[in-house]
Amino acid sequence: PASLWRLPIDGVRNVVVRGGSVLPASQQPVYSGFVIGDDRGSDPKVNRAFEESGLSHLLVVSGQNVVFVLAVMTPLTQRLGRRSQAMVLVLIIGFFAAVTRFEPSILRASVMATIAIVASHSGQLIRPLHRLALAASMLVLIDPLLVYSFGFRLSLAATAGISVLSNRLEALLRGPQWFRNVLSVTIAAQVGVAPLVIPAFGSMPLASLPANVLAGPVAGFVMMWGSSVGLIAGVIGGWPAFFLQLPVRFGLWWIMTVAEQCSRLPLPDVGPHFLLTTGVVAAVTLTIRRLLFRRSYGR
Repeated sequence: PASLWRLPIDGVRNVVVRGGSVLPASQQPVYSGFVIGDDRGSDPKVNRAFEESGLSHLLVVSGQNVVFVLAVMTPLTQRLGRRSQAMVLVLIIGFFAAVTRFEPSILRASVMATIAIVASHSGQLIRPLHRLALAASMLVLIDPLLVYSFGFRLSLAATAGISVLSNRLEALLRGPQWFRNVLSVTIAAQVGVAPLVIPAFGSMPLASLPANVLAGPVAGFVMMWGSSVGLIAGVIGGWPAFFLQLPVRFGLWWIMTVAEQCSRLPLPDVGPHFLLTTGVVAAVTLTIRRLLFRRSYGR
């Protein structure tokens, strides 16, 4: 028999699954993976296309899911007092983490979001890297075995890369705002995880750059829709759920098509030479900056 505290958690998971049952069979596991990180039963061909196109991270819940849950729930708690709103949002984050079975990436994102909520409602501002360091320290102190979780290390590395590089890359890129934002975050995350992924798997797909630019915004929409309207569809079921989930159907079709087509692109994989080149460029850049700083300071 299930424990009483698990009944609402399993209930929400079941509602998400029922909300996705009106989708085509090939899309249902992908939808569950996007919303609650459970992609069991997905087609091996679909999994391979996501892996070869660098989109497999979308099938695992991450900090992006936490952001969308907060984006949906924050307006609904505006009428509460500052402390009450902070408490309710923290409880919602904890409940969502439980629904996703406390995946390592969700643990990292949930603790960082909790720190940000508490700090903002206290009138303080904590920088992303400081939040990341504090969240990682707290989680490792609570569960030291997390250091052996590859997913946890990838989550830390991707977040660090985005925090350090995304704004600088966005300033260097050209094009529409949405394009520069998506591309800069994608490149920053890939650079952050490269020192972990390449030694572990031998290479990284370069196709992940166009794939994430094309699929990323739509994936965010699917996650947000599944966390809000998708729950309503799971509750009411039937033909209303079918019509409510039509936008998700087209969104998932687009993402799966992007994964399939980008996996076929004749682009090389990034291997160990990338790490060596990046290290050399970083070392040369730091050396030049130090020399310029010393000259300016000497003057």
